[in-house]
Amino acid sequence: MRWGLECRGVDSSDVFVEVAKRRLPYLNLRVGSYDHIEEADSSFCHVLVSYNGIDHAYPVSQRVTALHECARVLKPGGTFIFSSHNLKSLHWFSPRYRARLWWKLSNTAKAFKEWAYVVEEGMQLFWASPEFVVRQTEEVGLRLVEMRWCSKFKVDRVDRYFAPYIYYVFVKPLN
Repeated sequence: MRWGLECRGVDSSDVFVEVAKRRLPYLNLRVGSYDHIEEADSSFCHVLVSYNGIDHAYPVSQRVTALHECARVLKPGGTFIFSSHNLKSLHWFSPRYRARLWWKLSNTAKAFKEWAYVVEEGMQLFWASPEFVVRQTEEVGLRLVEMRWCSKFKVDRVDRYFAPYIYYVFVKPLN
C-alpha cells in the first residue's frame, strides 16, 4: 500500500512463496494458479504474468483457461501484461541456443507451425507465433494494445520475427 496500490502475488510453488514472503513480508503472496484465480470477477486493474509464466500451462486447454481467468478478474479498461516464447525464433541460430545445439536442431521444424510445445529442462513449454498469441488472447475478450521485443537488428519486422520471446499488453474493453 506504499504507493496507494494493493498487489497480490501468486505462485504454484509453496517453496517460492515462502522464500518470497521472507524477503518481501509487506506483499500479499500466496500459493495458487493462474488457471484458477481465487478472486472475484473484475477485481483487478492490472494482471501481470512474468517470465513467460503462462507458457508453462499444459496442455493448451489449461493455457486457454488461464487466459480466461486473467480476463475474468480484470476490471473493464484493465490491462493484462505477459510475455510468451516466440516459436518463429527457432528458425535461426541465436547465441541463446549456442550451448544447446542439439535441442535447437531437434526443435527447428516446429517453427513452421503456429504453436507447439517444446521440452525444455524436462518441462513442456508453449511456444507460438506472435499472431497466434494475439488471436488466442483476443478470443477470450481482450484487445491488443502493444507488443515489444528485443531490438537486435534495429528493423522491427526482423527483430519481432527473431526475438526469443515477446511482451504483450492487452486491455479489457469497457463494455
